[in-house]
Amino acid sequence: MHETVEALSADAPVGSRSGSLRGATTRARWFRRGTGVVLVTLAVGLPLLRQSGVHSWRTIWAEDGALYYAEADRLGGLSVLFRGYAGYLQLPPRILALGMSRVPTEQLSIYLALAPALVAGLLAWFVYRATDGWVGSRLTRLVLAALVVLMPCLIVENVASVTNLIWTFAAVVPWALISMAEKKVDVATRSAVAFLAATSTAIVGLFLPLAIGFALYRRTKAAYVVVGAYLAGLSVQGLVVTHTTDQARAPVRNSVGDFVTLIGQRIFGQYLLGERGVSSLWVEHGTALVVGSTSIVAMGFLVSLMGAERRNQVMAMVLAACAFATFAFPVWGRGTSTIPLEAGVYHLDAMRYSVVPIMLLASAFALLVAPVGPSANHRIARVARPIFIAQLILVMAVGFSDDNFRSVGPAWPEAMRTAYENDCKGMPSDTEVGVMISPNNWALVLSCAELQPR
Repeated sequence: MHETVEALSADAPVGSRSGSLRGATTRARWFRRGTGVVLVTLAVGLPLLRQSGVHSWRTIWAEDGALYYAEADRLGGLSVLFRGYAGYLQLPPRILALGMSRVPTEQLSIYLALAPALVAGLLAWFVYRATDGWVGSRLTRLVLAALVVLMPCLIVENVASVTNLIWTFAAVVPWALISMAEKKVDVATRSAVAFLAATSTAIVGLFLPLAIGFALYRRTKAAYVVVGAYLAGLSVQGLVVTHTTDQARAPVRNSVGDFVTLIGQRIFGQYLLGERGVSSLWVEHGTALVVGSTSIVAMGFLVSLMGAERRNQVMAMVLAACAFATFAFPVWGRGTSTIPLEAGVYHLDAMRYSVVPIMLLASAFALLVAPVGPSANHRIARVARPIFIAQLILVMAVGFSDDNFRSVGPAWPEAMRTAYENDCKGMPSDTEVGVMISPNNWALVLSCAELQPR
């Protein structure tokens, strides 16, 4: 840039020189915006292609249809906006349900896939922007943002799902709380993410010490506004939790040994190898997988700690602790027995519980291997950074597409037609019929008038 300025000084008048610089700046700005639009488009579109078999936009996931759409359709979206489910509030799915009433019934599966994919893509963009000031490498920030939508374990339950979008909000909210971005648009965006995350799931309350601690450390108006939005969301969540009758569950059964194994399998193994790697190795080498992945990730974390500045070291350790807590809370609370551990058989149950801890663990590593400032050139950081980037890209690429609980369908348009042909012929238009959705023990109840082909 210095050489360019000197060349312009020698060959062009001052007015021409300043005009050229302004033109170059404008072109660079538009290039960055265009690149951003392309990346966000990819972040929205690629996840829709991850589900093999019957496409995600032709299937409807469990609560997406049977709960959120059904209640909004029958009772009105606004009337159930703050209704709890499973003991707590999930506001983002309720908000997305507000738009379902305007969607033709035959296109419902498209809306229920596209809407959460769009929100998740925007959350990926948010992580890229929010990490500026903490993570100095743009490529590292980009890969970390890609993990929001391309994490291998997302394929099981979270891809194109309104219901499980709550785990994506929970995974990115720490960056809303600790971001250094303090322009008005950034504060507004961070506050919105903090509030929506806090009203997504009660697990987000585990970040309360982080939120208050960072606000007191930062001592800026922006930090206080964001933590205020987060606390407001927690207050709403608390009111709903205290007024929601939880679903009846079997007695909780926990095993310390199983819990330790699950940590190695569902956090360290998933982070290091992705869904396909873990599922393959578990069948033949279960113990070796758990011990090996835990040892490698722990050793890499300790080595990376030595190459970062103190601020990033402290925050990385906090996020690592939060990763453990956000896995322990739902797993231990519901019982380790709810996630089967069977030698020679890999079960996909409750894979959603891995989303938040894996994102936090990856965020902790990003803070260590790509800090802002002179420590970015530390020998450990220079070596660890490309390893971190390559490893995440590899597991996302290998685990991009796979089967899940929706891969076998049923396809929504065909399921509608089948239900109408079998159960509505000769029946009154207000007759209610159950239409099969995914998994196969779920159904969406609609009237024959809603099922009638247009």
